[in-house]
Amino acid sequence: MFSGDFIFQKSIGRTDFPYSNPQDMKKSLEKFQKIEYDKIIYPGHGGTTTIQQEQQYAPFWIKQL
Repeated sequence: MFSGDFIFQKSIGRTDFPYSNPQDMKKSLEKFQKIEYDKIIYPGHGGTTTIQQEQQYAPFWIKQL
């Protein structure tokens, strides 16, 4: 999966830019948590990771938004 600037290894994209929307990120993370298969994630920056690895951090990120 190519995630662009949505999901990185142990991190998510920034939501403090003028064109970004924390509520949209929250909705996307909630959908991301429901993915039931594991695939490799190729983020826009940094190393690769997997859906399963990053799903463990999603509840923390959602609370931060």
